[in-house]
Amino acid sequence: MSDSEEITITAESSSPPENVMHVNTIEVTKQRGWVIRRGVATVRVVGTEGSPIQGATITCQWSGGANDANQFSTGSDVWGTTYSNWRWGDATFTFCVTNVTKEGRDYDHDANVVTCGSTD
Repeated sequence: MSDSEEITITAESSSPPENVMHVNTIEVTKQRGWVIRRGVATVRVVGTEGSPIQGATITCQWSGGANDANQFSTGSDVWGTTYSNWRWGDATFTFCVTNVTKEGRDYDHDANVVTCGSTD
């Protein structure tokens, strides 16, 4: 009879899956007409490994100077650009990403470097 036990330990990798993406950069500016303004937002989405994601569809909400929702995609330059509605006079335009989709990828909102941006 023996007083020893056999123990098996299995280690699993804790590295994040490669199919996850998040918002890395948002730039919000104003486009000016004579007395009208609108917000312009440029967004970059990246994967877990940091590489930019082409063809990601971004859903967003404008507030402040505009109150509308848009959907747009990142292009071959891996940036996506959208515009708010025009408005009379000056205002602060705030832009927030509400969702990102791409077939074969999952969106990790908690990994976003930034989720909203503003002109002021």
